Amino acid sequence: MSFGQLAVKAGHFLVDIDGGGVLLFQAMPPAGTGWTTSKSVNWRATGILGRSSPIQGYANSEPRTFSVPVYLHSSVEQFDPTTPEIVKLACDWLESLAYPDYKVGVRPPHRIFLHLGLQINTVCVLSRISIRYLDPKDPFTGLAYNAVCDCTFIEVEDVPSGVDDVRGLAGLLGVI
Repeated sequence: MSFGQLAVKAGHFLVDIDGGGVLLFQAMPPAGTGWTTSKSVNWRATGILGRSSPIQGYANSEPRTFSVPVYLHSSVEQFDPTTPEIVKLACDWLESLAYPDYKVGVRPPHRIFLHLGLQINTVCVLSRISIRYLDPKDPFTGLAYNAVCDCTFIEVEDVPSGVDDVRGLAGLLGVI
């Protein structure tokens, strides 16, 4: 079964919003190797005369970031239609999202819709990519049968999310 077929079953994909195209990727990474979501909050300390500690005032928040390993595999011994050439093309497509678009003037790298099942569904940009081509390699082309693209995405929102947006149903029910 190709990595695209696996992705359809679990719903893991990236959509290039500005340029078109979809990358489906493996939904079952090796055990213990999921993805990471992080968010930073910036506080400003205000010192008050005679107070032993400053008052912390909320300044702003950084956007959410997502560290996602994208696993791309070809298993010809299992009659997988995905070839090492397709693995390389998928890696190239993903890496291209880190580059500006020069088709009409100079446009920034494309926005992406990141869909990881029911956990993450958001618009973001690729801020970092590192590709590891793993052994074995095809003896004729030298291309890898497997690759891992370690990606970091930054969420981009026209309207920033608030506490109720993030909590969703848990916030309405008071669930911890």
